[in-house]
Amino acid sequence: ATCEQYAKSRSQFKRPYLRYRGRKSLGWVPLKGRELKREGDAFRFAGNTFRVFSSRPLPEGKIKDGTNFAQDTRGNWFLNITIEVADVPARAMQSGVGIDLGLKDFAALSTGEKLPNDRFGRRAAGKLAKAQRARKHKRHIAKLHAKVANARADFQHKLALDIVRRFDYIAVGNVSASKLA
Repeated sequence: ATCEQYAKSRSQFKRPYLRYRGRKSLGWVPLKGRELKREGDAFRFAGNTFRVFSSRPLPEGKIKDGTNFAQDTRGNWFLNITIEVADVPARAMQSGVGIDLGLKDFAALSTGEKLPNDRFGRRAAGKLAKAQRARKHKRHIAKLHAKVANARADFQHKLALDIVRRFDYIAVGNVSASKLA
């Protein structure tokens, strides 16, 4: 229903964007799963073929509703695909860990291991601060903001993946960083 309303609103007045969302609003085009077809490494939607870069191979399965095209703050478009996959049986729990978030270290594990803070995100944030003080162009600042966000997300994803692969049971304390400070 959301997809149909969006398409109706855009085509009703023949507009490339919806006025009530504003020209600077990020793009988001929802679509139904049955409207998107796979063609090898590409996807076909509304008579157009879109070649995509896959960060990892997509599993076989039915493409579900909730799939969409989304635009980030730098103007790059992404195809987010929701796929229905079969349930994977849970394995038996063998080892567990408790995680305590901290200020000095990123986290401390109950095994005694300390996880260091993100040094790449800090370096990128320093470059961003320097560019903002120098009053650089908005495009340059947006590029640096994206780099900071990507560096932080990359660090956290790699850390989380490492912990998930090593332990079967993970417990995290209910603490907010602002309360710690």
